[in-house]
Amino acid sequence: MLKAYLLLTICLLADFILYLTEGISLAGQWSDQLLFWSWFLFTIILIVKYNRKKWARIYAGCLVGLIFLSWFPMGIPILSLIAFATDTNPDSEIMVEEYSIKLYAESVIATPKLAIIKRNLLTERIIAKPVAYLEIDEKTYSFSDIDSIDLRQKADTLIFTFHMEGKWLEKKILS
Repeated sequence: MLKAYLLLTICLLADFILYLTEGISLAGQWSDQLLFWSWFLFTIILIVKYNRKKWARIYAGCLVGLIFLSWFPMGIPILSLIAFATDTNPDSEIMVEEYSIKLYAESVIATPKLAIIKRNLLTERIIAKPVAYLEIDEKTYSFSDIDSIDLRQKADTLIFTFHMEGKWLEKKILS
C-alpha cells in the first residue's frame, strides 16, 4: 500500500507541477480530478491505518500545517489546488478536431481566458492563451457568445475562426 501511495503522490505532484509550469496535464476533463481525489482518499486511509506510527502522525501534521500556511498569502495556493481538483464545468469547453477551446484561469484571482489546448493520447498541452474576451467592431464577446469555431491549417499556422452573432474573428497560432 505504501508503494502504491508513493507512486500516486509522485504522479500527482508531477501532474500538478507540469500543469502550473508548462500547461501540460493528463488528457480528458476528469483525469486530473480522479488522480487528485484518489490521492486524497489514499491519504486519509494511510493516516488512519498507520496512525500509531510516528511517521504517519508527522506526515498528517505536515499536511495540516501546509494547508494552514497556504492561507497566509491570501489563500491562493490552497484555492489553486482546490480549483485544480474541482474544475468540472462541461459548458466551458468546445472541441475542434484534436483541439479544445476552453476557459482557463492561471490563478484563482485571475480573469479566465480562452485557452487553445492540443490533445494527445495521454496528455493535453495549452498551445495558446488568447484574451479573455473577443472583440469585433468594438463589441465584446465572451466564451458563452461563441456559436461555432472553424479550424484551418496553413503551413505551420493554425487559424481558428470564431463565429458569433453572424460575425467572425480569426486567431492565428503558430503550431
